Amino acid sequence: MTRLHGIDLARALAILGMVFAHVGPANYFGDALTRGYASATFAVLAGVSLSIISSSYRLMVRGVLLMVIGCLLQLAQSSIAVVLVAIGIIFVLLPPVLRWRSRWVAALCGGFMLIGPGVQVVSEWNGTYTEVLGMPYPAIAWLTYGTLGILIHRHLVHSAALQGIVLVLGTAIGAAGVVVRDVFAEAIWIPKLVSVYFSPEPHQGGLLDVACSCGAASAAIAGCLLLVQMFYRPLYPLRALGAMSLTFYVCHVLTAGPIMDHSVSEPVSVEPMAKNWEKFQTIVRSAETYSEFAAEEQEFYAQTVPESALEETDHTPIFWYTLAAGLVCAPLWLWFFRRGPLEWVMHRLIERAERDRF
Repeated sequence: MTRLHGIDLARALAILGMVFAHVGPANYFGDALTRGYASATFAVLAGVSLSIISSSYRLMVRGVLLMVIGCLLQLAQSSIAVVLVAIGIIFVLLPPVLRWRSRWVAALCGGFMLIGPGVQVVSEWNGTYTEVLGMPYPAIAWLTYGTLGILIHRHLVHSAALQGIVLVLGTAIGAAGVVVRDVFAEAIWIPKLVSVYFSPEPHQGGLLDVACSCGAASAAIAGCLLLVQMFYRPLYPLRALGAMSLTFYVCHVLTAGPIMDHSVSEPVSVEPMAKNWEKFQTIVRSAETYSEFAAEEQEFYAQTVPESALEETDHTPIFWYTLAAGLVCAPLWLWFFRRGPLEWVMHRLIERAERDRF
């Protein structure tokens, strides 16, 4: 099977975008671009892989394995919301769609895009569906991205002219999504359920979130397909990283997650009622005026905030270490081996499952 090097490049950028969203500096322009867009791009690329592999049985086995890995990673740490379960759902549920004509795949993609926000509204209204279909990776939104990936593989991957058009339009849509987030945040006059349906906030599953994420992901993939034609060799380290994206992502979660778990600020929890009651009675008796009493009472009940609770831990160095490790280790590994470690294990398990099937 011939590798699509532009897809490898896009996969690497999506993974690095998620790493930046996890440990990069907050309140930075790059943070606004990576939050939501990076994981959505990864999901669209899963749809591309779905269309490339095409064997329904192999895809479903892959999906189950990804969900198992995702659950184990989530148990290993709590700071990073693992995306692999949502990706696994794409591989398990969408293989039948591969037999459809593109017009019906596009219709399904649009249907998911319109229905998904409605599910979020129902979830907000009565509290149901949240665990399976809700945040941080709404399942129907991720199915939207998966179906879009199928269309991208069919129509975008081999058309340079279309890649240029999608790059321009998708970039405009993605940029508009970043701007609309600020507008929605200040529009307090919008009814709650309407706001939920149209929400542009990342990982909310709102209509604007999904639509703008689709645009940004399409632009990123189109840009990578064009870039790899012009800078094939210089981009090899990134392409290598993208070729073993599962290994890289798992290593990132297992290294950064526990560090983030253990660097959470010290919680502030002082129960006022646990204070000494006799001391409070002394304050009441000794106060000569109400103002004096009020000041003493406020001091008595005040919570002392530890300095560590006010410090914001900077995880940015983790991003640079992760980036350097990926760009060095991935090319070296692929110099000697055809697949990454976890990619090889995944391949062998799928091969074994297919043999046992027959």
